[in-house]
Amino acid sequence: MALLMIMTLSLLVYSVAQKHLREQLAETSETLPNQINKPIKNPTMRWIFQLMEGVDVIYIRMKNVIQKKIMGMTELRQKIISFLFDPVQKIYETAEMG
Repeated sequence: MALLMIMTLSLLVYSVAQKHLREQLAETSETLPNQINKPIKNPTMRWIFQLMEGVDVIYIRMKNVIQKKIMGMTELRQKIISFLFDPVQKIYETAEMG
């Protein structure tokens, strides 16, 4: 029963994120590339997750100070993040391109 509740909650979060992303794209008249690089206004979160693959978070500890680095950021990934919720944007605000 608990697993069913977790799955239901996961699908709810997935749906809300997808709806929000599509609304943001519509409001700004922006598009994102699909699998064949054609611009679309209604991407699925599954595709967005695939586009975000390759972003790495690296923690570096030097003299008891921990620094967080986000690597693998591209212009497309930054564009995607700009359409997501504010807490997601804050996670990636220290990201470096490349």
